[in-house]
Amino acid sequence: MTPAQTLPDPTAHPDPTDRDHVVPHGPSLATRSIRELIADLAATEEGLRHLPALVPFGGHLVSNPERRLLLRHQRLVVGALRSRRAALRGPTATA
Repeated sequence: MTPAQTLPDPTAHPDPTDRDHVVPHGPSLATRSIRELIADLAATEEGLRHLPALVPFGGHLVSNPERRLLLRHQRLVVGALRSRRAALRGPTATA
């Protein structure tokens, strides 16, 4: 077995209801409601809690590729929430 066969494929998600492997499906982050974004963030953080930070690969411990994908998605969701907050606050009047 080669080292590439020992790591799970981070892009393969056979069961879309499996919340341990959160991947952005459906509408883009820009069109989701705030409630959907918060639920997505909670599910992503729950998935991060259960994934090891490091996995063995070729005799070395390396950063878990699934965890990197979830962290990237988490940053995107937080960014979407921040931009939505800024849009709701609107332009501030300066005197």
